Amino acid sequence: MELLLRFFRALPLLILSPLFTLTAIVALALCDLAWALRRSRKPPEDRRPSNRAASIVIPNWNGKDLLEKYLPSVVAAAEAAPGSEVIVVDNGSTDGSAGFLRERFPGVRLVALEKNLGFGAGSNAGVRAARNDIVVLLNNDMRVEPGFLAPLLETFTDEKVFAVSCQIFFSDPAKRREETGLTQGWWE
Repeated sequence: MELLLRFFRALPLLILSPLFTLTAIVALALCDLAWALRRSRKPPEDRRPSNRAASIVIPNWNGKDLLEKYLPSVVAAAEAAPGSEVIVVDNGSTDGSAGFLRERFPGVRLVALEKNLGFGAGSNAGVRAARNDIVVLLNNDMRVEPGFLAPLLETFTDEKVFAVSCQIFFSDPAKRREETGLTQGWWE
């Protein structure tokens, strides 16, 4: 008898479950279709970027010493690519990073967060603050070559390109070389 009662209590769920599943499948299919249609349209010519500039976003937390050592190379690289900007997102540092940036690098845009939200949220805050449609994400311990932006920006002349990366090397030659490889994929 108890088994029969449990069955009758579950009966509405058994009846509604297939209907709910079907509705969810149709809703997801419609969303996918709308997304595909939206992506297949090309933006009007006046909305396409005419310049190839980048916003370089650097999340930072208590990395004043790293910024002092490596940020000059990033600023020099941005100056070599007209229209580019450097944005440092300070994740609530307590080592004076924000004051150091204001004093030593007035041309660098500072996004000062009240507390450490982590790398992901800090990066997202920098992307939201970016003025350019191309965003380069760097760690605060990266030293770059003056012309590193040019080949990255050239790649974005192809509208199928979604993201690019460059080779990364350790400053200590005794350590192994990090690299992205030479593979290429297309965003369809």
